[in-house]
Parts: sequence; C-alpha cells; structure tokens
Amino acid sequence: MEGGFENDTFGPPAEISRLKSILSDMDPLPAPAAYIESRARSRASREAAPLNLSFSRRRFALLTGVGAIAAAAIGAVLLIPPAAIEYATPIGQTTTIALEDGSQLFLSGNSSATVRFAPKTREITLVSGEASFKVAHDAARPFSVEARHVQIVAVGTEFYVSRRNGVEVDVLEGRVLVQAPQDDVKAVPVSAGGKAVANLETGAITLSAAETTRIRSLQQGRLYFDNTPLAEAFEEFEPFSPVRARFTDASLSQLTVSGAFEISGIEDFILSLEQLTNSKVRRNGNNITISPTP
Repeated sequence: MEGGFENDTFGPPAEISRLKSILSDMDPLPAPAAYIESRARSRASREAAPLNLSFSRRRFALLTGVGAIAAAAIGAVLLIPPAAIEYATPIGQTTTIALEDGSQLFLSGNSSATVRFAPKTREITLVSGEASFKVAHDAARPFSVEARHVQIVAVGTEFYVSRRNGVEVDVLEGRVLVQAPQDDVKAVPVSAGGKAVANLETGAITLSAAETTRIRSLQQGRLYFDNTPLAEAFEEFEPFSPVRARFTDASLSQLTVSGAFEISGIEDFILSLEQLTNSKVRRNGNNITISPTP
C-alpha cells in the first residue's frame, strides 16, 4: 500500500506523508460482526430506558378534551330542530311558493303555514285558512301536513287542505293517509278524486268525492260555485274580502248559486245577487243585508 501512495499519480511526496500521518492517528473500523453487535446493544439500551411521557400525556389529554368538546358541539347542533319558515297571505291575495325539495305550496287568501324540512322528514303546519300541496316524490322523506292536530301524510301527490270548517282534505293526485287526533282511530287512506272530512270531536272521517273543479279554479284565481248555498258562497269570499252578509230570512241563505267569479269580484257578485236570488240587497260599508223581495 505504501508503494501505492508513493506513486506520483497521488501527488507530491510531502502530501503523501501528511496523509499517512492522518490515517495512522485514526481508530481502526470495527469488524462487521462487532459493529452489528454494538448497534444491537445501543438499541436495546434505548428500549430498556424509561420514556418520559408526561408531555405526551398532557397533550393527549388536551386533544381528548378538545375532541370531546367538538363532538358535544356537533351533537348539540344535530339535536337542534330545523328552523321553521313561515308563509302567510293577507285577505284578498293568494300565492304559490316553490319549496326547497321541489314541492309547491299554494296558499289561499288570509291563510298561513309553517314549513320545516329535515334530512328525513318534510313537515308543514297549516296554521290558518286553506292550502294545496303538490308534493315532489321522495320515499325516504315523507311529506306530512298538520291541521288542527289532524295529520295528512303523503310521499308524492297533490292534495288540498282546509281548516275553515273542521279539516277537509281533497286529493287531486296520488294517495294520502289521514290520521285523526284520537289515538284509537286508524288512519284512513284517500286516493285521487277522494275527499276526507275529519270530525275533530269524534275523530270520525267521512269520505266523499273531491271538489276538484273548485280547487283548480281557486288555484287560477277564481271561485267556482255549483248549486252552492248562498251562505256558503259568501264564506268562500271571506278570505278575499272584508264584506260580510246577513240574511233576514234563513231560507235565503239556502238559495243556491252557480257560476265562476274572480276572487276579487265580490262587488260583481253582490250586484248579481238580486237577479240570481230575487232578493233585496242593502249595503252599509262592508256589511250587507239580504232580505226577501217585498
């Protein structure tokens, strides 16, 4: 080896002598087996030494507490019921609202409803008046309407609910279930073309034919009468006008009228009364008195 260093290829003799001196002062490399054994002893000693976990435990406890608080906050948010959205119409106006699920809510005059949608439910409360519902199909989220504690449940259908005289449900498309407030009364299915009237006192549900023409006319802004008693006709106008009628003869209230009137057409209706009913009409502001013709 020394001959190799003295070869001119590696540099001048002075430099070679300096390198020899440096190499002679260095510790010899251990044999491979000894090196492996030394590394093993070092690793074993580290594994045997106790670890100081005080900081890690504090950090773990802190993170655990933060996680628990976050989980509790998320749980609290999940437990908060969805906020209800309120819709209302004044006397004389109707409106159609597009709901977030694709359903449509039609409110008649002087009516109000609250809408509350959640991931698994769609709930509407008819607070006053009348409304129709065109329900977007979603089998995983039943669509329910509550009116005076009567429940109407549908998946995808169109129906009309009135709470002016008890609770009336007219089904225009599809099928619904009508549940009276009484627990011992079974829910009654009502299909398209059917009408259910719930008795709030007894829970009895009476079935008949739906008033489809009347409801479709109302959705288009008209009141439709077909041999309708005069007293009921004035009731139909009440959500759209402050005018109120009084009959001096009870038999006059049972006279029937037929025809279609704009929901804002109470004045035209009053003007036609004398011809339609052969009666005398007197007016005092928003109050009218209907009497037999002398």
